[in-house]
Amino acid sequence: MKKNQIEIYCRYTELRPLVSLVEHPKNPNTHPQAQLERLAEVIRGNGWRQPITVSDLSGYIIKGHGRYQAAKLAGFSEVPVEVQHYDNEAAELADMLADNRIAELSEIDNAALNEALQALQIKDPEAVELSGYTEEDWAAIRLELDGMTEEPEEPEKENPYTAKTDCPQYEITGETPPLSKCLDTTKTDELLELIEKAEGINEEEKEFLIKAAQRHLAFSYREIAEYYAAASKSMQQLMEASALVVIDFEDAVKHGYVEMTKTLQELKAFEGVEEETE
Repeated sequence: MKKNQIEIYCRYTELRPLVSLVEHPKNPNTHPQAQLERLAEVIRGNGWRQPITVSDLSGYIIKGHGRYQAAKLAGFSEVPVEVQHYDNEAAELADMLADNRIAELSEIDNAALNEALQALQIKDPEAVELSGYTEEDWAAIRLELDGMTEEPEEPEKENPYTAKTDCPQYEITGETPPLSKCLDTTKTDELLELIEKAEGINEEEKEFLIKAAQRHLAFSYREIAEYYAAASKSMQQLMEASALVVIDFEDAVKHGYVEMTKTLQELKAFEGVEEETE
């Protein structure tokens, strides 16, 4: 392999001089400069993982026009080529168009992508750059997942004299669930496992990540309400102090469901009167 070439890990028929390859004249796909620059960096970092497909009939490139152009941009002199047989020009064209079209039909699960990037960052932060995603790309994905793709509207100022609230009320069945049903630790446990296996981070960073993993604990407030109804007075007080329930202790279980405090109810009634007189 020549000096300016990259390691090859894929199967290929032969190495060919880049200047000998010819793009298919009917290829409809175009590749922006930014895409080619990023692809060139990925090939430099990861090596050749996919060859350029060339037809044995016409000699044209059928698959890999982007890789070909990125190789030109990077200054490679030779590239791995897989020569494939096509019976006629129609078969060539159909395969080329299908390769482009099928890729377009794929969809990205941003939640799964975000988790994969997080795992990659923990295992090898430098490898994130070789994923094809920039820090800006990743930030946009996180914003979308957080429901912040648009500029947040200016929040309305709260009226301190109103008591509007969206407090869920749950009917109590009387069946006390185990505490394990009140809390889902699946995501947190997965992150903690990744953190424990991670290399290249110091103890302070590790401690920070362990604390951050706790934000993925998922509470089941319906189950918590059931547990609260049957819990001891001390447990109920501590659950209230932890904001697991927002209720009046004396009326915790009344008429078969968890109610808001009497004070809030009176304030809401007063607010209704106030609105009618305006």
